[in-house]
Amino acid sequence: MGISMSRARVSWGLAARVAALKPGVAVLLGLVLLLVTAPAARAASVTALYLLSAFSTSPSYSGGVTTPFTLTGTAGVSLGLSASAVAISQSDLAGPVSASIDATVTYQSHKGVIDWGEGPVSAASVNSEVGWLDDVGFVAEGGGDAKLNIDFTYHAKVILKIPTGGFTSLMIAEDAGLDPFKLQRCTDAKCDEPRQLLFDGFDSDPMSDVLARGDFGSGDISPIDQVYLFLFDAPLDGWLRISETKKLGGTRLEVDFVGGLDPPVPVPEPTTFLLWGTTAAGLGLIRWRRRRRRRRAHR
Repeated sequence: MGISMSRARVSWGLAARVAALKPGVAVLLGLVLLLVTAPAARAASVTALYLLSAFSTSPSYSGGVTTPFTLTGTAGVSLGLSASAVAISQSDLAGPVSASIDATVTYQSHKGVIDWGEGPVSAASVNSEVGWLDDVGFVAEGGGDAKLNIDFTYHAKVILKIPTGGFTSLMIAEDAGLDPFKLQRCTDAKCDEPRQLLFDGFDSDPMSDVLARGDFGSGDISPIDQVYLFLFDAPLDGWLRISETKKLGGTRLEVDFVGGLDPPVPVPEPTTFLLWGTTAAGLGLIRWRRRRRRRRAHR
């Protein structure tokens, strides 16, 4: 409270000095200060990427889970990415990794064939599949393939909209083998250029190392259920494009869930410059109106 009051006193004093200038100058300077304090948008970068082989959710139940929930990974690896977003290294988790997941993406369009053999594709069907974490780690499909995920054919692509506000963490749950996929952020729903490449599969060595681990299985055709967890240094907004880049071991890319943390937009505390700019602009406008009235009174 004391800090806020002292800031207000300083801001008022500075604003009064600015307002003592010509009214037009005070208003202009105040508006400039307001523009300077506006936050600048920037592209989000991946700060960490985890591939989880064992995880839990809270709340959790046997049939699956929908948002909001907390994801906690207890086994898996941390992936190191190259400048071209390819995983070039892997290392054991240093400890449990947790993330809040409170929103899911929404279907926009797709190219190629997805959900083959499962009936017609619609926005509702894709949204229900990517919005419900059920196949990975919850439901055993047996010999068949239940309608629990998006099945990709080779080079198929799906475009998904990130909620307004952006994701500071992104969870992609993948069923079946460790199929490499390409993940790109787009600035429009058509996913034309420019795109930001976030992930583009594995180099051969780290993939072999991951597949050799006991918690992931002994080969790409093993029944591996895993979760990719991306962490970003700023909210990731816009659209996502997911595509299968290679076919290994006879399996295909199957995506069960795509969601993340969509934090509420914080209400910023008034800063010194913001108070100064607002007050200076207001006082300048008041002085301009007073001068205008005096001129009219002398006519």
